[in-house]
Amino acid sequence: MDILEHVDDDLKLLKEYVDKSPPKTNFVISVPAFMFLWSDHDVFLEHKRRYTLKQLEQLVLASGLQLTRSSYYYGLLFPIVSLLRIAKNKFKTSKLAQSELAQHNPLTNWTLRKICLLELRFMRWNKLAGLTAFCLAVKK
Repeated sequence: MDILEHVDDDLKLLKEYVDKSPPKTNFVISVPAFMFLWSDHDVFLEHKRRYTLKQLEQLVLASGLQLTRSSYYYGLLFPIVSLLRIAKNKFKTSKLAQSELAQHNPLTNWTLRKICLLELRFMRWNKLAGLTAFCLAVKK
């Protein structure tokens, strides 16, 4: 989880793990979604790319895995984060890459937790948008 976006050759790395794994091994893969959401946070975390669900699915299939399920997550937060990222990128003043990680108050954390728990109920059907692309795959 959250590895493939950090390497130059994501297919090569995934294929190495697939080749070393026994048949019927399950793979859970998560990657940040949508290049238009690229921000200083990605630079700070040393990401190389963000993915669409289709790109992630193609990568998984090219590695020799069988796709079991894929979807986006954090779809309910997607509109808010998209607007914030686009605005922040447009009006960027600093040249230094900074993380967006910050400690929030308990009410914010409680609200985000409830949103995420709600979204878990329909996550498997979300092929439209989210902040993270998830994939479950198995080695044949």
